[in-house]
Amino acid sequence: MKIISSTAYRAGRVVQCILAKCTFVVVLSTIISACFIGAAVAHDDNHDDEHSGQVTLTNEQQRLAGIEVEQAVGSGFSLQTTVPGQLLNDRARSIVIAPQLDVRIIHYDASIGQSVAVGDALLTIGGREIADAQADFVLAAQELSRIQRMEEGVVSDTVREEARIEAERRRAVLRSVFMTDAQITALLSCSDCIGQVQVLSPMAGKVQLSPEQLQYSAGQTLSAGTSLLRVNDESTLWVAAELPVRHRLPLEAGQSVVVNVNGELVTGEVLSRSHYVSSVTRTEQILISVDNRSTHWHAGQFAEVHLPSAEQQGVLVPDAALHRQEGNQWRVFVQNEQNTFSSVEVTVLESQGGLHLVSGIEPGARLVMKGAFFIASELAKDGFDTHNH
Repeated sequence: MKIISSTAYRAGRVVQCILAKCTFVVVLSTIISACFIGAAVAHDDNHDDEHSGQVTLTNEQQRLAGIEVEQAVGSGFSLQTTVPGQLLNDRARSIVIAPQLDVRIIHYDASIGQSVAVGDALLTIGGREIADAQADFVLAAQELSRIQRMEEGVVSDTVREEARIEAERRRAVLRSVFMTDAQITALLSCSDCIGQVQVLSPMAGKVQLSPEQLQYSAGQTLSAGTSLLRVNDESTLWVAAELPVRHRLPLEAGQSVVVNVNGELVTGEVLSRSHYVSSVTRTEQILISVDNRSTHWHAGQFAEVHLPSAEQQGVLVPDAALHRQEGNQWRVFVQNEQNTFSSVEVTVLESQGGLHLVSGIEPGARLVMKGAFFIASELAKDGFDTHNH
């Protein structure tokens, strides 16, 4: 049996330690290399995302930046083919409170601009003619009730019919001062109710008063047919556009046009065309319906109407929707999802009065109409951070 010297033993232990340390270094180096490779791959992925022209913003960021997203409007329109117009109340969604008897204003129950629902109180009116009409109805209704209680043969059918017609005629007079059927029926059991009427709103909308109506005051007596106030549902408005004779366009009911009010664009539908040329203005009137639920325009505002044109194909956008990026190209932001926006290159075909006709996006796309500058700055900031971390 060989005996190993202490010197040789110590030398062997040193070699073993060196080999163990080398193995550890190799393993550690492998792990670190793998981490760097993973980080590089992740960096490349983020780099691609940040330079793909997409920005993600929270709802709060969008609200603070004033970002407004709307559908792109217009397809085959020209900025050169425009006519002036004015917003009007939709006659099918508007009612004038104009009692058909002389009335005295007792007090207003609703204020100008107030939103009212069906059945909300608008104002209370009274006067001698209203009291007479209510009393006449009560007497006619009582007479009809008396005759109807009589047995067959006691009174003729003619008398019965005359009594029924008289009661309905008196009821119609009360309806003409905007009494509801429930209010009219209540007169039969409430003698103290005679002499005044609380006018209830027949539709939902906003209370509007003209400058003349604002001059009316409590206690004032007004003649029959005088308009006291108006209730308008502004969810839909009309636009009366004046089409010059020189525009020989085949524009008929059902066609689409683009309505512009102070840079806000909405697609409208032609309701009618007068086919009559004014001898004074030499224009023909076109009536257009627009959805006003998102724009909140008001009757009386002026508008520009962009008419169809076969010469240019594109969509209309305001100044605030455009921005420039690398290469000095015009771009817009399209909303892909609720909080994700992509930068899309467009070509400006026409520009006029703060509006631009552009190609490169489809009608109906969700475009950022306001706040594009903020999104562009966020996109540029992401790109800067990527190259300087």
